[in-house]
Order: sequence, then C-alpha cells, then structure tokens
Amino acid sequence: GSSVVLLNLVDSSYYVLNETASLAFRAVLGGKTSQQIAASFSEEYDCSADQAAADVAETIEYLEKEGLLKAIG
Repeated sequence: GSSVVLLNLVDSSYYVLNETASLAFRAVLGGKTSQQIAASFSEEYDCSADQAAADVAETIEYLEKEGLLKAIG
C-alpha cells in the first residue's frame, strides 16, 4: 500500500508509517520544507492550514526524536 517501513540500524527498531506520515517522510527526503508539506496536506486532505502544519510538525518531530530524520528547517 502507501505505508513505509523503516529500520533504525542503530537499535534495530522497525517503524511502520501510515499514509500521511509516509508522504511527509518522502517529502522531507525530497527536499520539501515543513511549510510546503503542510500546504500540500491542507489541499489534499481538505483540512485547515493550521491543522496540517501541526500534524506535519508532530510527525517530523517524532521522526527526528527517533533518529529517523535529521532536524530540518
């Protein structure tokens, strides 16, 4: 499907990202900023810009905390 499975090679933890988290992860890898990702989500999922920004920020923060992404701007 549209989920992504990640493996943290440091501690061998597996992560399964749902559709939106997968899209955010791929967008970050593609060089998109969190603001660009949130704008895209707001359009795609018909939600407010504030809600999209909060959801994207929470997802990216979690991925960074788990060591799956480096901090982005």
